[in-house]
Amino acid sequence: MLDFNSRPKIQDQITSLIDGALIRERAGQRPRDYLGASRLGVACERALQYEYKHTPVDVGRDFSGRLLRIFEVVTPWRTWPSAG
Repeated sequence: MLDFNSRPKIQDQITSLIDGALIRERAGQRPRDYLGASRLGVACERALQYEYKHTPVDVGRDFSGRLLRIFEVVTPWRTWPSAG
């Protein structure tokens, strides 16, 4: 049976707002002008060239809000105030 009166739960609404904010924040960041040390082990030279030249990502293939939220949770040091 279809439920035409269902509403999104509050946690789904909040998650959607957080994901949207993280996507907008990422879109406003300036791209790096270097390849990080973690890219040294990448076997695909074409992928490295695309990354270095800032080739646009295919539509729908960019990071999702969920994935950005996961990275935000595991990297809290990005927002820590500096010690000096």
